[in-house]
Amino acid sequence: MALTDGSLPSIKGFLRTLSPVDQVGADARAAMLATRSIKTASKRWAIDMAISMIDLTTLEGADTEGKVKAICNKAIRPDPTDPTVPHVGAICVYNDMVSIARKHLDASGGQDIPVAAVSTAFPSGRGCGANGARWNADPGQRGLPQGPHW
Repeated sequence: MALTDGSLPSIKGFLRTLSPVDQVGADARAAMLATRSIKTASKRWAIDMAISMIDLTTLEGADTEGKVKAICNKAIRPDPTDPTVPHVGAICVYNDMVSIARKHLDASGGQDIPVAAVSTAFPSGRGCGANGARWNADPGQRGLPQGPHW
């Protein structure tokens, strides 16, 4: 059974049923966690996981083919001095740069890196259209919540 129906009033109602945060207890727990040592292997795993979830995005109105290729290179090899660092999770570019990014990634060993397109043409007003991107970064197209609460 779902705890909420996903609507803002339902979520707010659910949150009101939760007990308040004990500030003293939260501070004590945070202080205790701050003194704990995290093993090197766990740190490396966490950093690699974070890198693999990054979406490298370029949204400059004056993006060039060279800039897009440079960000693709960074996506493939985030740390050029350490080949064990994983590639990022995705590249996000304007629609007119999708094919450039995809071709460069494919030719450079980044076949597993998805390319997303900014379909709302923000912030520069660049146009959108069919582009071959794996997904379009426009929440409205996917029926996701929009507005000041999200």
